[in-house]
Amino acid sequence: MMMMMPSILSAIALLLPALALVDIVEGLGIPGTSHTVSGYDTEGGDEPICWRGRSDLAALTGGTSSGTDGGGDGDGGGGSEVPSRKQRQLRLQQRTEQRQRQRSMNTIQATPWDNKLYKSFILTGEVDLLPQCPRGLYIEGDVPTSDVEIVRDDVMLRTGEFHDYNVRLSIDVDVMGGDYVFSDEGPRIAVQIILCQVDQGLCTPFVHEHANDRLKVSNITENLATGDRHGNTHVHSPAVFITLPDPSAGGPQVFDVAVPTRVNDPGSFFAITAYQVFTADGESMQQYRYDVSNALNTRLVTYQDPAQILSVTKTMQIVVAVLIGLSVAVLAYILFQTIKYRKTRVMQLSQAPFLVMSRIAAIAATLCTFLFNPKTDMYCRLRDPLVLIPLQIIYAVMIGRLWRISVVISPLLTIAIDKDKDNNGPRHWSSMICRKFFSGLTKVSQIGDKISCRGGSAKRHSLSKGPLRSKVTNFQLGKVVLLFTIPQIVIQILALVLQPSQLAVTYNNDLSVGRTVCSPQDTNASSLSVWGWYILLLFFLLILFLAYESRMLPSLFNETPAIFNTVLTSIIVI
Repeated sequence: MMMMMPSILSAIALLLPALALVDIVEGLGIPGTSHTVSGYDTEGGDEPICWRGRSDLAALTGGTSSGTDGGGDGDGGGGSEVPSRKQRQLRLQQRTEQRQRQRSMNTIQATPWDNKLYKSFILTGEVDLLPQCPRGLYIEGDVPTSDVEIVRDDVMLRTGEFHDYNVRLSIDVDVMGGDYVFSDEGPRIAVQIILCQVDQGLCTPFVHEHANDRLKVSNITENLATGDRHGNTHVHSPAVFITLPDPSAGGPQVFDVAVPTRVNDPGSFFAITAYQVFTADGESMQQYRYDVSNALNTRLVTYQDPAQILSVTKTMQIVVAVLIGLSVAVLAYILFQTIKYRKTRVMQLSQAPFLVMSRIAAIAATLCTFLFNPKTDMYCRLRDPLVLIPLQIIYAVMIGRLWRISVVISPLLTIAIDKDKDNNGPRHWSSMICRKFFSGLTKVSQIGDKISCRGGSAKRHSLSKGPLRSKVTNFQLGKVVLLFTIPQIVIQILALVLQPSQLAVTYNNDLSVGRTVCSPQDTNASSLSVWGWYILLLFFLLILFLAYESRMLPSLFNETPAIFNTVLTSIIVI
């Protein structure tokens, strides 16, 4: 027998966890762990919790009257006559019954309970927490479907604004105590959203009463506005009332209602929805108060102050405006001087019309830089075309001038390239690429025209053979400039038509700080607006490459180092 004991104990030890698991899962009212069978106060519970309070009017009024003293069966009818023995016994019995009723009244726990629906309700006894809500009493809700934001998988709403919580509830008078629904203003139900701070324990419809009692004991008076924390524990919405069409109708009655809720201060809350209803039984003089609540489907809700939208200060706007004005004034002066001396020998050799074109483009791009502080959708839609196209023209003119230099002094450039090939072998391939590129531009410029030599020859010119000086007409240089400008123009037109930018706000990770930006409809690699900047960057790099490869020209034609330094500075600034 003693040898069998260890095996029996082992079996019991194996069974205990399973028994405990059943106990926990079913929620059998274990103190400190669960209060209902499957309500939201249990682990994984999703059913509502129901409370019922009762008011016994018969007990409160002491029952029916037992009569009054008076009347007698004495010899005469005078009030001054001595009562008979029978009368004295009757009066003694009445006084005894009255003292018994008074004692009974003193033992009844009667608590006035002011509320939203029935102001004169007096609770007799205590509120009962039902292990399970009667079938037909149900409520569920969820966070607003609009204006909600997601931060690290948490639902976030903004403070200071009303948000409509969606609530669905049902009521069935047949399964409740009482025959009909009543309130001070007819058969009504009061629905609320209650947001309890996550560190305040179980969230119930009675946190309001608890906060009032605590503040009253502490002699604290709060002047609350809608959305303020009550007792520093919770925020409740204004009640939304539903009027029943028939106060005594049986069977489930289902209602959908939006409950506007506002929270004034940020924080994280456990959110529940609840409704309150009163029923009465006319025969037994019983009144019942039912409170039905359930956690929202999204239980944790975070409220955050409206994001701080960063903007350019007024002082900075003034400084930038002054800098733009000074830059435009300098460029306008250079443009004026270029136009004034356009007929001089130096300007004619430099092809003054394209210098004028680049100055005008520079003024346009500089003036339109104020669009980088967007204020409307129109700012966003005009910014890229009015800035990128002029910049593209400027750098297209630079490429055209590099090509013109290579054509005008092609024999000297060939000698420099050959010399570089002998001294620095690895650079030969980059020089060959540069020569091939310029040769291609020459072919483009000859479409509909030819480069004419100074001697009047109309033969096709070669970069490696021919006279020492050649002439590039404005028409030919214009075709090269147009070739490098058209891609940006096409992209900007397509972006305006297909992907117009609009004013938007971008936020940091917790959505607390934001700033206004111009956001294209498609922000990935297929965004045409992004490709406009890519093309401009590609042209920067191309000019750097061409200017670097042409740096060995004689000092008489030493424009390429200046172009190289200018583009490099532009890239660093941008």
